[in-house]
Amino acid sequence: MTEVHYLTRVPVALLRHGLYVAEPDRPWNEVPVMFQGFVIDNDEDLRILREHCSFVYVEEARSRDPAYSDLQADLEGPETEGNADPGQTDISAAVGSVRHPDKGRFAKRVRAAAATRSEAIDFLHQSWEDARLGRTVRTQQARRVVENMTAQVSSNASASMWLTNLKKKDEYTSAHSVNVCVLTLAFGMYLGLRGTQLANLGLGALLHDVGKVNQPPEILRKQAPLNVQDWEIVRCHPDEGVEILRQNKDIPEEVLDIVRMHHERIDGKGFPRGLTGVEIPDHVRIVALVNLYDSLTTDRPYRAGRPADEVLQDLYNESERTLGAKLVQEFIHCVGIFPVGSLVELDNGALGVVVGSSPESRLRPTVLLVQTPDGQAYDKRLLLNLAAEPEVNGPTARHIRRVVNPAGYDVDVPAIVAFEFGLVL
Repeated sequence: MTEVHYLTRVPVALLRHGLYVAEPDRPWNEVPVMFQGFVIDNDEDLRILREHCSFVYVEEARSRDPAYSDLQADLEGPETEGNADPGQTDISAAVGSVRHPDKGRFAKRVRAAAATRSEAIDFLHQSWEDARLGRTVRTQQARRVVENMTAQVSSNASASMWLTNLKKKDEYTSAHSVNVCVLTLAFGMYLGLRGTQLANLGLGALLHDVGKVNQPPEILRKQAPLNVQDWEIVRCHPDEGVEILRQNKDIPEEVLDIVRMHHERIDGKGFPRGLTGVEIPDHVRIVALVNLYDSLTTDRPYRAGRPADEVLQDLYNESERTLGAKLVQEFIHCVGIFPVGSLVELDNGALGVVVGSSPESRLRPTVLLVQTPDGQAYDKRLLLNLAAEPEVNGPTARHIRRVVNPAGYDVDVPAIVAFEFGLVL
């Protein structure tokens, strides 16, 4: 009888010394290790696996004690990030299949994602200050930040994307850069990118706006739409970003491409060079699309952010001339018809904020109830899993009627996110 080897799918963030790696999430020749199948016994092995993979398959029988039992405790415990693909099953692990899930389980994931987000914002603040003073951006630290964000998004996508709603006008550049990185990593994973490709994509997304550090604050914080002179200055930030990063000899060309071209459009009407079509590489268009989406959905000093569904529709309508119809369609599939953070009206008139959904119930996500059908705020906000609501006659809270604009209902989504999960705005 052939011996059966039981394998466990493990996010790279949970790997540790003593585990036997039986298979990576890609061909072995794309992972620069000496053996095809080995016990992790040094930090270099961990670094390589975390850099080149999103998850691996671990074999219990060949792992050393107590590494595997400790891993099982992490996978089964309430704090685990699970083995989810981005944006798909992590919400299922957090809320289960009950009608009113335990909000605390999702809150733990949000707080874990918030810690990674805070680290990234702190790094950007320091990096922008270094750039202003003429110092080089610390790329090794930047890579570690992206590695941590990749691990978090890989196994905890809904919580990470939920936090992209924490947007403050007075720190737009840093928060926006982190949001773009989170959404880019989720989209890149959805498209099947892994390893060095995904790492460079995330690094470019994190640093794409570094050229703004030397631009006049009065333009970046201007309360009115920019005039022609303002735009001439703003259009310089991609090239200025490249000049800042070129001081680092180890910055990959793919990252510089993203910084240089993230405002280019396939019809030639972008900037700074007016590139067209295939002159704009695919990895640049991914970040450019995410950057545009986050910019349009975020409040700015001179205009209010727009609802995600409206922005997605406009991106689709304009895709042939901006970043390509196929790429925009894939992005819509990735974030979903009801993106995380959207305010939705249920078919009984209640309002809820979308927390996430599982693959089999994209049209019936889990929502945080914020307003009753009578228009009153809930005394206690509950999670409602629409997929678990029973079918009954008459008005129910099983389906979403439409996406609505929070501004029209006096609902402050960032404040709700912060309050419900003990975060500081």
